[in-house]
Amino acid sequence: AFLVITALYPVCHSIESLLFIRVLHGITFGVITTVKGTISARLIPASRRGEGISFFSLAMGLAMVVGPWIGLNMARWNAFTAAFWLCSAVAALGIVLSLIVTVPPVIRHADGSKPNLGFAAMFDRAALPFALVTFFMTFSYAGVSAFLALYARELDLMAAASNFLLCYAIFLMICRTFTGNICDKKGPKYVVFPCLLAFTIGLVALGYTNGSIMMIISGGLIGIGYGSVTPVFQTQIISSVEPHKIGVANSLFFNAMDAGMAIGAFIMGMMVESVGYRMIYVAGAVLVVLAGALYAVQMKKRGVMPLVSTSELH
Repeated sequence: AFLVITALYPVCHSIESLLFIRVLHGITFGVITTVKGTISARLIPASRRGEGISFFSLAMGLAMVVGPWIGLNMARWNAFTAAFWLCSAVAALGIVLSLIVTVPPVIRHADGSKPNLGFAAMFDRAALPFALVTFFMTFSYAGVSAFLALYARELDLMAAASNFLLCYAIFLMICRTFTGNICDKKGPKYVVFPCLLAFTIGLVALGYTNGSIMMIISGGLIGIGYGSVTPVFQTQIISSVEPHKIGVANSLFFNAMDAGMAIGAFIMGMMVESVGYRMIYVAGAVLVVLAGALYAVQMKKRGVMPLVSTSELH
């Protein structure tokens, strides 16, 4: 379905048809990201979950950087139709690769029954606090994702904005190669709190940037902070539930990220007219501090939270 919908973009000739296909595209993309995240979590050994999810997220991060870079360059050449056909080819390649992956069987309850279905089964109280922290983090990042180009244009730093994204991607890739291992061996707090600090400083630096160098440095700090901490939150959400609820946990994680990005961009967009771009980044930094406080409270309540549940020990 995702492949077919992607291939329909070149034949759209009206706003209505484009919006309809975009909605279907979003639905299929949401299902795919949740399912593949669940499959990867089950394939990764529980004792190396943090490291495995970090590398899995690294692949997603690379795609989110390389894809837009290729798309922007093809847009400069007005090769929009070719861009959509390229996306369709990549989607087809994804189908081929999925056929060679061994999908683990559905995990049943301890009594042997299958997991429940329905609205109530979509949530888990143990995972909700970490999903809320993820929401706040993504809400703060939404200002970067949605308004960086406009902010850079206002400051006449468009070239620096491009280097911001490059620096963000480089530090994200570097940090994700080892932060997952630290999470597994020493515990998530040794990754989360330094990353939250880096993210906060990066947002403040971006808000008060006065030149290209400062903007590029803020990109590196945000790449270290936001880029490294999200896989850890995904790991903790998964580890807070029973094995048969890994799918529910993954769904909560991605829903929290999507909601934070959408609501954050909407609210910050409304704030820009009254407070300006600088202050939305400062407000985002304050929200990261609040997210860190919420995380600290949750960790204190739970004590030393293992990344492997007792039911996963063999």
